[in-house]
Amino acid sequence: MGFEHVYRCVCLNTCSFQRGSQMETKQCTSCGEVKAVTDFHWHYKDKGIRRHSCKICRSNVEKLRQRTENYKIKRTDYNLKKAYGISSEEYQEKLKYQNYGCAICGKKQETKALAVDHCHNTGKIRELLCGPCNTGLGQFQDNPELLEKAADYLRKHNG
Repeated sequence: MGFEHVYRCVCLNTCSFQRGSQMETKQCTSCGEVKAVTDFHWHYKDKGIRRHSCKICRSNVEKLRQRTENYKIKRTDYNLKKAYGISSEEYQEKLKYQNYGCAICGKKQETKALAVDHCHNTGKIRELLCGPCNTGLGQFQDNPELLEKAADYLRKHNG
């Protein structure tokens, strides 16, 4: 009783996909190492095919790709569109209009982008806020009366 494998290689005779051995192996086209077929991801279109580059090489390529400026811009644009329905250009316009600072405290962000503040009921975008101001509004459930009470409280106890 043998163990039957259902793997098939699309490159036919051009790779070293070896059948019949105790552990099936395949040569990575990126690093050239012969590895177990389990070290290769399944192909995204056909689950009966393993990719030509091993998991480690694919991971390294993906890490390098994610460091590129083009990737970061596309990813930011995608996230802004998906979450708030605005483009990177619209975000940059708002940022410029706010003099590159938080709409509440005016603090300019050096390392982190300003958060897109929006109404949780309507989804309408308001302005860009730093993390602490955005979190503060959220903690007060975007309720102006509650914020006024908190401000009165601080005035009363801060002398």
